[in-house]
Amino acid sequence: MSDRIVLLFPPDSAKPYREFEAIGSLLPPMGVASMAACLRQQGFPVSLIDGMAEGLGVDEAVERILAADPAVLGISMVSAVVFLSEEIARKVKERKPSVVVVVGGAHVSAVPEETLTRMRHFDIGIIGEGEKTIVELVRALKASGGRPSDLGGVDGIIYRKGSELVRTKPRAYIDDLDTLPFPAYDLLPDLRAYRMPGDNLKRLPTTSVVASRGCPKECTFCDRATFGRRFRSHGTDYLIRLVKHLVKEYGIKDIGFHDDNLVANPPKLRAFCQRLIDEKLDLTWSCYGSVDFVKEEDFRLMKSAGCWQISWGLESGSKKMLDNYRKNVTVERMMKVLDQSAAAGIDNRGFFILGGFGETVETMEETLAFLKRAPLVNFHITYFTAYPGSEASKTAREHGEYDDDWRLLNSFQPNFVPNTTTREDLDRYFQKFYKAFYFRPRIFGYWLRKLWHEPALLKTILKGFAAMCRFTMKKPAEICRRSEDPSG
Repeated sequence: MSDRIVLLFPPDSAKPYREFEAIGSLLPPMGVASMAACLRQQGFPVSLIDGMAEGLGVDEAVERILAADPAVLGISMVSAVVFLSEEIARKVKERKPSVVVVVGGAHVSAVPEETLTRMRHFDIGIIGEGEKTIVELVRALKASGGRPSDLGGVDGIIYRKGSELVRTKPRAYIDDLDTLPFPAYDLLPDLRAYRMPGDNLKRLPTTSVVASRGCPKECTFCDRATFGRRFRSHGTDYLIRLVKHLVKEYGIKDIGFHDDNLVANPPKLRAFCQRLIDEKLDLTWSCYGSVDFVKEEDFRLMKSAGCWQISWGLESGSKKMLDNYRKNVTVERMMKVLDQSAAAGIDNRGFFILGGFGETVETMEETLAFLKRAPLVNFHITYFTAYPGSEASKTAREHGEYDDDWRLLNSFQPNFVPNTTTREDLDRYFQKFYKAFYFRPRIFGYWLRKLWHEPALLKTILKGFAAMCRFTMKKPAEICRRSEDPSG
């Protein structure tokens, strides 16, 4: 077989969040960029197609793939695009049957057998981290003449052997992430084509980096099949070299660290911040975090190192719902940490979930009250979604109406409605939260000050304001009708 490999980050034709599409994020697909770098390091010719960034339709993606004449097509998927990815795989195989289709990502890692059983044009699934697996897999395919049935020696995959599915032994997690090459940013479309969402944007040009893997939290709505629970991070030297590379080669001025929980290892966080200070780079950055890891002095160091925003996984302002989500934090603790972060001059951005097990009008009102009094300048809320492989997905039907259609798994269309409230109430509060939070003098003042300091953001911010107005003026019934159609 030839060596040519094409990695695809598929387009997403479903637009359930159409009001916010123009101002939403468009992030570089770090997973496929990292695997591309590993394949290239081992001498395999590889190309990368970002169907999302390039706005490709299914047929356009198929033509791009076939033009590259691959022996192997790798597709990285989230649950919402599984059916679309299957359509692409089918059309590619119709015209070039010899192509081996390999799929990976969080969805496949969570439900590998079900994915390959339902999606007949996927030949192989990668379970867990993909960098080492994809290299071994391509070598094995080449040695076997492209026969996907001779792959028992490759750990961390599921593949077809005749009419059977064979799952090999699990692959160990990568202990030393610094052994990985830098992601192949150069194989992506122009980095300037990517963007942070409007409420996560500081300076341009900007990009995202993943500095760590694994999350020690036990939240019921998360599946940790891809990266596991054990926190692992790149070393300080690696990260500083990567940051300098992005600044020098691409002119990057702002970085969003899109780890699940960058602050989960405070000593490493402090070492990284100190190096950023010592290097005197013209760089600002933001990250994601959980309130049960950081201390007050950490915020001052982070601010000195260029951190301007932390996105917190808060989920709810109700103690009952926090307990149901198994967050292991209190409302008081959340408020204390937010106060400390704000006092250090860091913007707080809160992430919330609406409609989990046991949600009621009363708990939604508690969250609304928390939103109004917390020192947050940005917030984001999504519907509770029982993703495949999560603890919540296994018991969802015991707690309400659950639709396991994978096309609904995008957090903007509820696939679950608890028996303690109604779909209409969820949609009403979803809209109410945005209206109550953003249409306040304090928040207007924040955005005006931001524009004063960063006038280059004017277009993005005005788009965001227009989208918010359109959304909050909709009648709740219109929101219901929109979210009942999986196609958006």
